[in-house]
Amino acid sequence: MQFVEVLTRDGIADVTLSRPKVNAMNQAVLRQLADVFQRLAEDDAARGVLVRGAGNCLSAGLDLREVASLDREGLGSFLDDFDAAFGAAFRFPKPLAAAVHGHAIAGGLLLAMCADFLALGAGDYKVGLPELAVGIAFPRVAFEIARTASPARALRRLVFGAEIHSPASLFDMGVGDACPGIWGERDDGSHPLGRHGPNPGPAVKPRAWGARRDRSVASGGRGRLARQHPEPRRRPRG
Repeated sequence: MQFVEVLTRDGIADVTLSRPKVNAMNQAVLRQLADVFQRLAEDDAARGVLVRGAGNCLSAGLDLREVASLDREGLGSFLDDFDAAFGAAFRFPKPLAAAVHGHAIAGGLLLAMCADFLALGAGDYKVGLPELAVGIAFPRVAFEIARTASPARALRRLVFGAEIHSPASLFDMGVGDACPGIWGERDDGSHPLGRHGPNPGPAVKPRAWGARRDRSVASGGRGRLARQHPEPRRRPRG
């Protein structure tokens, strides 16, 4: 079954997570995400990508029921697919936008944080990275994504505080690029990457971001079962 839908139009590939009810990421979703990002990276028809979720949320994160059912070998395979999916999104070489219009929890928020432009839509929904609060290991690639996308104070509250927030609160902490009623509101329904597709402006990944991602991947930066801060006491600059 296809859980990741792709529609390319006018140079923009709309990538939609579609696994009712909350677009939870099972192993099939992770494999499809990795495949989609790898294919779009090489597709000249796609000059930019917009990620969104079907229904009333982006994603509630990993399918914990599936994770709990896995034996050691199965868990290893699942985590390999997690690394591949989020690594492909994190390293994606073209402009990437994310539209959050509903709950984005754990892996859902991490996927949005891979984007160059993160739009937080209006609505009564929650966002956050509660992994540590419920005793789930925080993979290295996940930490690198959060560290790259968050100022220092936001990183501490999101990762180590494991708090759940409103979209306005997340935006106030410096995470995200647009939030209705605060900044960057779009009343005309226009595309987050622009009417004519991506341009070489704010949607282009900073060189420092790309370099950090490349270093993390090159150093085997998965640390996938580590339950500690991968680089103790080193804090990102806000």
